[in-house]
Amino acid sequence: MLIGDELTDLKSARTAGTRFLGYTRSEGRAAETRTRGSSWVAPRTNPSSTQQGCCGAATHLLASPS
Repeated sequence: MLIGDELTDLKSARTAGTRFLGYTRSEGRAAETRTRGSSWVAPRTNPSSTQQGCCGAATHLLASPS
């Protein structure tokens, strides 16, 4: 799994044949990332406001049954 915040990160994941977790604050970017084939899109969090952050979200998603 590749985690990233750019559409080029998504392209790299697809080229490598792996899943992608996108994160962004922008609803428009989130929608575009989903449209282009992202496995998941999570909101970008402010590390000072939460202990989980993006990596916590990824851990939760990976632990969830498919």
